[in-house]
Amino acid sequence: YGTGEYRGNSANVSGDGIFKSTDGGDNWFRLSATATGRPGNHDNPFDYVWRLAVDPSNLEQDELYAAVFGGIFRSVDGGASWEQTLGAFGQGSPYTDVAVTPDGALYATMSYGGYAGIWRSVDGVEWNRIAPPAWTSEPERVVIAVSPSDPRIVYFLGLTPGKGKRIRRSAGDEEWLSLWKYTYQYGDGSGGGGRWEDRSAKLPDVQGTYGGLFTFDSYTMTLAVKPGDSDVLFVGGTNLYRSTDGFATSANTTWIGGYASSGATLLDYHYPNHHPDQHALG
Repeated sequence: YGTGEYRGNSANVSGDGIFKSTDGGDNWFRLSATATGRPGNHDNPFDYVWRLAVDPSNLEQDELYAAVFGGIFRSVDGGASWEQTLGAFGQGSPYTDVAVTPDGALYATMSYGGYAGIWRSVDGVEWNRIAPPAWTSEPERVVIAVSPSDPRIVYFLGLTPGKGKRIRRSAGDEEWLSLWKYTYQYGDGSGGGGRWEDRSAKLPDVQGTYGGLFTFDSYTMTLAVKPGDSDVLFVGGTNLYRSTDGFATSANTTWIGGYASSGATLLDYHYPNHHPDQHALG
């Protein structure tokens, strides 16, 4: 597991690296190559770890990727040592994400800065920038969901100011979100090598008092594909939604978590005692 919370960190204290267990989670130890022992100082990319992803296709090495502040790191020895293969610390991209497909292809997202955009790699070392038509050049944050049953299909959900769908809450605040479905075709996946479908327009609208997909500037943002069905897609902000057609339409979307659809206050939850901030779904 990775430490550090960059967005919404009320304590203003960074994390301190990555921890590992080799006995099913009973005991944990810190990977020394990722830690400084100074969690009060933001002086290390591993102070904020957004995502960890293991390459299931590499049976010869313990290959691991970390999406951290400023870029993507790769380890082939179970985290004992690391190499940054995308981005650079101190050159933007505080928000990152990484995912590995079942057959070993990689996707990464980088926020504003010199490396901003969506990237694809087949070895985790050399990366190619891929992007859908009309994609903003400076996304705030983009999260990834790979289809477990079809490694060609990947979804991307992003906070993209001025692009995508403008979502307004009854409280008056608003944000712009984009949802794209990507299908790998050939080559490095860029240009005609990948097919992009813009699903942004069908993201959930405001329903009731506290409905709609709202992420509080990406603080609460998650995306996941159901194993066995590439069309069943979950998106989460303060609320959680399921679509059975990948948000190709609005007709097959169900509000399944978060605030209550008939709620009048922030204490009315869809499920009892369910604090409605969706950060991860597995």
